Amino acid sequence: MLKVKPDIALAAEEIAVLKDVQTAAAVLGIGYSLIGAKAISILLHNVHGMRTYNPTMDADFAVSVADWDGFAELKRRLVSSGDFAPDPHQEQRLNYKGIYIADLVPFGGLEGPTGSISWPLDPGMQMNVRGLAEVSAAAEDVEVATGAIIRIATLPGLMALKILAWADRHNPKDAWNMADILRNYGDISTVEERIYAEGMLFKAKQYDMGRAGTAMLGRDVAAILKQPELAAVRKIVAEGLSGEKLAFQLASAIPCDPDKKLGAASEALGDFMEGLG
Repeated sequence: MLKVKPDIALAAEEIAVLKDVQTAAAVLGIGYSLIGAKAISILLHNVHGMRTYNPTMDADFAVSVADWDGFAELKRRLVSSGDFAPDPHQEQRLNYKGIYIADLVPFGGLEGPTGSISWPLDPGMQMNVRGLAEVSAAAEDVEVATGAIIRIATLPGLMALKILAWADRHNPKDAWNMADILRNYGDISTVEERIYAEGMLFKAKQYDMGRAGTAMLGRDVAAILKQPELAAVRKIVAEGLSGEKLAFQLASAIPCDPDKKLGAASEALGDFMEGLG
């Protein structure tokens, strides 16, 4: 089981939010997983000890519910603790003691044909939840503090979700999160072991562990997703290779000489696309 390193521990309020959502979901029999920037930060920084991470004061949870009643019951249980308050403007949001945010993203029985949900109080407000079912199914247990075990989406799953989210809103933050995963995946010890064991991929990438890791990331994303989500991810990445916006946004988060940033971003996208197949 993955564990947060004791010398890079999470803050007390972060642990409290994670544990409270886990407990409420367990009582109600609701499947959940931590997703988003906080999940990426925990896995890269707190678990694997990578230097780069994206501190954030909110936690996004994918929650599997059959209907809106199940979603409302989860919110009610959290609010009844006295530590969470509903946000008056965003149905998915709960504020924890005024210092932290928990966003609950429902999926499972609520999506329309396009993979989007429409919020009950504001049907015109839609949210794309494509890929959440597959990514949540592949989530892993992580010990975030002694005795506190939380389901967290894997880095390949988080990469897939960030790609799909970026296609909807072209938010640079999504691209920066992608860049963090792309440039660190090959440095994870278990990924390195797989690359060494296979051999051919490492050789094909001129024995560059970073490039081999990026291609392996693409393979691991492909292993999680089903159609049509995998086809959607391939299309987004292919368009990113032929266009400029995604590559430019990725480049801004790659630490290298300014005149080499765009080339490095394009190379990473190409290696990742190769892994996707």
